[in-house]
Amino acid sequence: MKRLIIIAVLLCTTVSFAQLITSGPLTPTQVVDSNRLNDLTRLRFSKQDEVENVVKGSIYLFEDWENSSVIEVDSRKYLLNSVNYNILADQFQFKVSKDSIFVFDNTIIGEIKLNNRKFKQFYFGLEDGDQFCEVLFEGKNSSLLKKHGVKFDQAQPNPLMLKDISDKYVKTAKYYLIDNNSKTITSVKLKKKSLAAIFKGKSGDIDSYVKNNKLSFKKENDLMKIFKYYNSL
Repeated sequence: MKRLIIIAVLLCTTVSFAQLITSGPLTPTQVVDSNRLNDLTRLRFSKQDEVENVVKGSIYLFEDWENSSVIEVDSRKYLLNSVNYNILADQFQFKVSKDSIFVFDNTIIGEIKLNNRKFKQFYFGLEDGDQFCEVLFEGKNSSLLKKHGVKFDQAQPNPLMLKDISDKYVKTAKYYLIDNNSKTITSVKLKKKSLAAIFKGKSGDIDSYVKNNKLSFKKENDLMKIFKYYNSL
């Protein structure tokens, strides 16, 4: 009897799998069901077992996987939930189950919006190659980029201190300005002096705009407004 039950389960599994394989290709803007993994083959992924993190902090952009995404592949867009960005590996990953994730092939992603935040790949030279950056502002002539990073901060134990000291991951960020025509990428620091060289002859207009609107060059949201105004001049 037990053997018959096992056979029946195997038959059901086989039939279900066959139905998945013949269910047809994923269509644009269709929400992907994690139970229809064959729909994802167009996105080209590889399976990876999730590794338990024993270090404090996270290598992921978001603390959980309850994130919605729109992935553009070959001018087609696909909706997919349970996606996160692995900053350390520079990869977008899709969590299928509690201990299993899929890693998307970077070479086929045109752009991806994760919780309405846009990410695209940009070329940083022979040594660094293509890397994903968050597009904070996209203008006609130039765009403002944010390169997320993460560093490993090794604990320095002190026997005189009673509090818990552990290794941890610390998130970092670098900002860049890309010329949309020449594709030249320039490093940008959130400082007035650093940005003055970029604004060149328009520095006076920028200073007046910042002062009148009580903005700060050191705040990311304000910087996006400043670059929007800069591109309008």
